[in-house]
This record gives sequence, structure tokens and C-alpha cells, in this order.
Amino acid sequence: MRLRNLQTLAESSRRSTDAIEASEPDVPCRAISGFRTILVHDDPAIDVDAVWLVMDRELPQLKAALQRMATRLPVE
Repeated sequence: MRLRNLQTLAESSRRSTDAIEASEPDVPCRAISGFRTILVHDDPAIDVDAVWLVMDRELPQLKAALQRMATRLPVE
């Protein structure tokens, strides 16, 4: 996954509603938003190893949570 994809994913977390967040309380939407800020504004100082750890450890659980959210929420 490219860094820009992570930025887009994290940007989307800033637009989540209370209902979406309540449907998966273990998803740290505020922390994801903070991660986006680091990715966007601290670009030269990004620790690539730390980003890789986040991707390796956190993205599989986040993907599963997002899939569950998608099945519960109405399509507009």
C-alpha cells in the first residue's frame, strides 16, 4: 500500500459520523485521524519502519472492522 493510500484512508476517518464510530467502538477513529496529520504534515520526518508496523499490525483488523461497518450501515 502506498503512503498516499494511507493518507486517504486516514482522511476518511475524519468524516465518520457518531453512528459509524459507535458501530465499531474498538476502531480508534481519532487516532487514525492523528496518524493522517503526521503523514501529511511531517512527510520528511516519517519513520518508514513505524509506518510499516502500523500497516502490518493494524490494517488487517481495521479492514475487518470496515467490512463489518459496511454491512450494517444503509447505502445512500
